[in-house]
Amino acid sequence: MDKSVEKLVDEIVEWTGITFDDASRSDGEGMVQGMSDVRETTLRDFVLFCFERRPVPWPTLYDEMCYVAGHRLFRDMGYEELRQAGLDFTLVGLSRIARLAQDVCSAKRVVAIAV
Repeated sequence: MDKSVEKLVDEIVEWTGITFDDASRSDGEGMVQGMSDVRETTLRDFVLFCFERRPVPWPTLYDEMCYVAGHRLFRDMGYEELRQAGLDFTLVGLSRIARLAQDVCSAKRVVAIAV
């Protein structure tokens, strides 16, 4: 992702006062403790699904993710199912979502460039 997205993610993390490590210890606020690889894959697939539907930069991608979750367009998963899988749309989980989106979108761009 471009530097402005990275800066925004850093500002969100700084503003909320949490770190990525804090989110990984959380139990429903951010990343769920002991999250399995299956859940991680599901969350990455969710972000990729949203990005492919609407390839926009952050924070517009967050809006698309909220739309998709609200309308249960991805595997019939809504906010609660995604939270149970480890993706929390609250302010506490925002840094987790932003970093996951950054990782997924960066990987998608690398694959597109390689092809």
